[in-house]
Amino acid sequence: MKRFTQHGRPGAYLRVVEEGRLQAGDTVSVVDRPGHRVSVGTAFRALTTDRELLPRLLEVESLAGRARERPRSQSRL
Repeated sequence: MKRFTQHGRPGAYLRVVEEGRLQAGDTVSVVDRPGHRVSVGTAFRALTTDRELLPRLLEVESLAGRARERPRSQSRL
């Protein structure tokens, strides 16, 4: 986590839709891309190192509750 935070890169986040075997060279398909245009990287930086990005997280309706509370509480200051 420390290395990811230092570089501002969260790593890859994927969801398993169907269990099975994978190997090098297999295709990975993006099946859904939300319209809010807030990337995992932007959310990661907002929650770890770049507080100025916090208001952008309010654009993400599906963001987990605890993560949504931080930008709301920051906007009240």
